[in-house]
Amino acid sequence: MWGKEEVMLESEAEQLCRKVIGSNSAIRSASMCSESGEILCSEHRNDETSLTTRMGGQAALIQATVRFFNRRIHEKSFGKTIFSLTLHEKVARISIPFKEKYVILVSADKEANHSEMITKDIYKILDKFK
Repeated sequence: MWGKEEVMLESEAEQLCRKVIGSNSAIRSASMCSESGEILCSEHRNDETSLTTRMGGQAALIQATVRFFNRRIHEKSFGKTIFSLTLHEKVARISIPFKEKYVILVSADKEANHSEMITKDIYKILDKFK
């Protein structure tokens, strides 16, 4: 759909995030941020109560994006990040690179099979948008 250098349109980002949410019932939210920290979209499951305020959620997205792109300094030693998973007491948070300059940030129910969710559900969606 897009070449590496093309800019992601907000409507395309929203469509991708909605498809990610629809791919697995354990996914609570999906967001996309650029490497500059811009939040392109943030979609939530309809029945989901947010664990943070709107401002707190935006701050968490920006912090997760910065952490994700800071990992690039280790790529020569460890290779590129495939995904990052953090399991909290209340929720799981997943970061997945997309098209070199974006990151998909997903929150999911803590009890879900996260590896299967990522490899069988989320990657299928992302592959269609590459």
